[in-house]
Amino acid sequence: MYIREKEKLKQELAKISNRVCLTSDCWTSSTSEGYICLTAQFVDENWRLNCKILNFCRMYPPHTGVEMAAIIYDCLKEWNIEKKVFSITLDNATANDSLQTILKGHLNLQNSLVCDGEFFHVRCSAHILNLIVQEGLKAAIDSLIAIRESVKHVRGSDGRMQKFEQCVKQVGIETNLGLRLDVVTRWNSTYLMLESALPYEKLDSISTQKKISLVKNKLYELFDHYTNKQNVVSASSTIRTTPSEARRKPKGFKVFNEFKAFENETVSSDGKSELDLYLEEPKLDYEKFQDMDVFMYWKDYSKRYPELSIMARDVLSIPITTVSSESSFSIGGRVLTKYRSCIHHENVQTLVATRNWLHGFSQTDENEDVKTTFPQVDSDMLHEVLDTP
Repeated sequence: MYIREKEKLKQELAKISNRVCLTSDCWTSSTSEGYICLTAQFVDENWRLNCKILNFCRMYPPHTGVEMAAIIYDCLKEWNIEKKVFSITLDNATANDSLQTILKGHLNLQNSLVCDGEFFHVRCSAHILNLIVQEGLKAAIDSLIAIRESVKHVRGSDGRMQKFEQCVKQVGIETNLGLRLDVVTRWNSTYLMLESALPYEKLDSISTQKKISLVKNKLYELFDHYTNKQNVVSASSTIRTTPSEARRKPKGFKVFNEFKAFENETVSSDGKSELDLYLEEPKLDYEKFQDMDVFMYWKDYSKRYPELSIMARDVLSIPITTVSSESSFSIGGRVLTKYRSCIHHENVQTLVATRNWLHGFSQTDENEDVKTTFPQVDSDMLHEVLDTP
């Protein structure tokens, strides 16, 4: 089943004309064994976003950027997508900086990256947001520690809780909220503990315009790459057309080509690209389009903006966090438990990857996880796989 599903995914990746976006992260199992995960996110031919685990393999020490880059590059070659990579999303670990530099160097040797890899490295927005909030909380660290220690003290015993409730009644405070203790590494729980919000600072309109201008410049730079690529493909396809092939085409096809040439001439005379025309369109009403599927939008407009829609398909595939890799570790944690701690690392990859290919990242009961992945496998055979050292 694993081999069959892997071949199906390989064929699907080979069939798509767009690029693939990656995420990667490392994980330490309950048995203190290191694993590295590589996931691929892409839009298929039906404009559906797919997220698949490509690799969930044993990561032996040292866990350096050089070693991780070598494993990821070998995995890309195994899946035949080393020339289709658009970006890789990583967290802020120090080793990941050298990882992306080395991997980008390997891929640039084949001239396979968009804009020489300018858009290759994407930092996990969840980790960045966490660093920003943690830095902001340092401004009120004294008050924060005092509140946290007070909550710990009150919740330390039933007697203290009863005394606290009596004091609340005497003062006349009416609230249904109980005391909440935060988790230091989770700033959203700190927000709930404080039960108050910091005042929002109004955005500076000048800085906003600068950011919008910067984004537009990056869009045009990226669009120029896709336009040049499409022109090369069109030129090569024109060269391959022989006079005999042209004679075999129906008469109506010639009329259609003449009309298409006239239409293209009209557009080019305006001196506007697809990106220019798209940016000039009126903004959508957010209230009317709250449930809009952005992939279906670009699928419907792919005929109107053929080159821009290809770029949109690649850009929209970029994962802004490493959540997919983290989710694969949740699956790995349910496969490699203290009761199944002797599973061979290759079997761990087989179970985790196959489960993802069949069911995605859906949550299942720990005891039913393997049975759900392999419903038709004989129980004795399954136990043999699980018990293989």
